Amino acid sequence: MALGKKDEEVFLGKEISKSNDFSEEKSRLVDNEITTLIKNAEKNATNILKKYLKQLHDVSKVLIERETLDRTQFEDIVKNGVADKEESKPLKKRVRRKTTKK
Repeated sequence: MALGKKDEEVFLGKEISKSNDFSEEKSRLVDNEITTLIKNAEKNATNILKKYLKQLHDVSKVLIERETLDRTQFEDIVKNGVADKEESKPLKKRVRRKTTKK
């Protein structure tokens, strides 16, 4: 959706002097509506994060230990607060064997 004329300008900077097909009042209304939408979306996101903060922390703890989760592990943590005991154990660190040069 375009709110102004879309004439191709030949010279850079010429668009500064172009006229709009809408008033300053309409422009202000659009800006205010966009600002309201963004603020509402931010409030909604903040509320969701606050509501599920414990689950967010539970998932992050397990991810720090394991680095990956599959869908069922994730759902188990979100529903029950903890992963399956065996699954929540950290992965064993890989040990590199030193090779001797011959």
